[in-house]
Amino acid sequence: MDFILEKGVGKYKIICTIKFIGEDLVIFVQGGEKYHIGAIAVGLPRESLNEKGAISSDVTTMAIPYHKEDMIAREWAKSTSKIINRVTVAIVGIHIDNATRKDIETLIDNNNKLLDEFIKLIKNKFNKA
Repeated sequence: MDFILEKGVGKYKIICTIKFIGEDLVIFVQGGEKYHIGAIAVGLPRESLNEKGAISSDVTTMAIPYHKEDMIAREWAKSTSKIINRVTVAIVGIHIDNATRKDIETLIDNNNKLLDEFIKLIKNKFNKA
């Protein structure tokens, strides 16, 4: 089942497209005025080193030069791979030309709200499985 979630309006809209690749997951997060690939993160689930029986995640990130979406990609990949215990790739590209601090804060806020909504959705889905 693939699906799309959105948060915000206009140039502040963040869109998340989720695609299952077999057991694994690819998450595309895009927003602003110019969609693109700015950063990629891969979350690899593993047994927690601190809590027996719990799942943690190691994450590898790569930012395209002059892009700053790597922390956003990291959080999507880490949070998701821990919950679903499957490899998760997050591809993120969010851009507004000549963005102000307020523009960036609004985009980050919408991204965080969308990530929270997505986490609730997948926790519900994978706890029932």
